[in-house]
Amino acid sequence: DRPFTTSRDDLGNEFIECEYNRDGKSYRSSFTNKYLPEIESSFFPSEDLRNIEIYFNELLQVYKKRYYDEDAIANAYFWNTEDENFAVAVCIKSTVIDQQALDEELEKKDHKTSGEWYSISVVSCNIETDDEWSYQCFTTAYLKMNTENCSSNEIKENMDINGFNTIEITKSKELDTVRPIESHTQNIGKIVEECENKIRNQTLETFITRMKDTTDEL
Repeated sequence: DRPFTTSRDDLGNEFIECEYNRDGKSYRSSFTNKYLPEIESSFFPSEDLRNIEIYFNELLQVYKKRYYDEDAIANAYFWNTEDENFAVAVCIKSTVIDQQALDEELEKKDHKTSGEWYSISVVSCNIETDDEWSYQCFTTAYLKMNTENCSSNEIKENMDINGFNTIEITKSKELDTVRPIESHTQNIGKIVEECENKIRNQTLETFITRMKDTTDEL
């Protein structure tokens, strides 16, 4: 329930620090696959899994621009579990929460909104048959918002809204064994996108309702 912290790797890339890329007091960059501060660590994805991680993170940068903004930070961290199975944590941090939707709902209110959204989707990927995998996604989103409202008598009041929401989806998907990197990326990406869309809509709807109820009382 804490905001993500970030670091910059030796190439200048900003990346999110979380439990899924941590070893002691160091954190692994998804861009360089190196820990900062530098340590001797054995917690790295296998070579095959690292190839999926690289490809997934490239597409994740496109995803964040589509749903968030240019300045949002997004990283995916992969790790091996048992046998051929693996897991991934997709982390996103943004200071923009669909401002257009907020403006449409509250266009008649004199308000200024600022805040932060951060979400983490943990996907367990387990083989079922040679060409079918199970993907179980747990997504948790945290919202911290501050809105400055101006009442009819021009008295300004601040409203803080903090909260989180969690959703889970499990699906079995066919894997293209000829193109496993692209296939895993597509399967994981789709279930993360579905979880994020549902939780973002639910959270935004709750926020707007609470915000409107409060501003109507001013």
